[in-house]
Amino acid sequence: MGQKVNPKIQRIGIIRGWDSSWYANKKRYTQTFHQDLEIREYILKNLKECGVSRVQILRNANETIINIYSSKPGVIIGRQGEDIDKFRDELEKKFGNRFQLNVSEVQAPDLDALLVGESVAKQIERRISYRRAAKMAVQKAIDGGAKGIKILVAGRLNGVE
Repeated sequence: MGQKVNPKIQRIGIIRGWDSSWYANKKRYTQTFHQDLEIREYILKNLKECGVSRVQILRNANETIINIYSSKPGVIIGRQGEDIDKFRDELEKKFGNRFQLNVSEVQAPDLDALLVGESVAKQIERRISYRRAAKMAVQKAIDGGAKGIKILVAGRLNGVE
């Protein structure tokens, strides 16, 4: 049986960059890496309903820059930037670093695999027929310009294994 390689790895450096970009010596590398994982998990958990597609973390000597790519940036930013300022303060209090948050909009949310998967999952949770949810997602993606899409759904659906 062959070794499985994540398809993202083959694209890094060509059409995609790293999700985290920083340098640390041997003593601080593990600590910084685990902090990155905690920051990413915290952001995804707290901004679950905001359609977050990707979180990019860039570090320099005295500041951490976090780029959040979302399908609903207005929900994250809030009125006149109030919500994002509160969120930045929460991050600084929890992790003890200075943060700069940049929120960008995903231009084509129908073509983003993570967002399409989350939307199908939310529809299934709301008891919409899984066949209909999957077919609608496929049709939206193809209308949006996708050359192909594949959706796999598993588990207990409509009361049947």
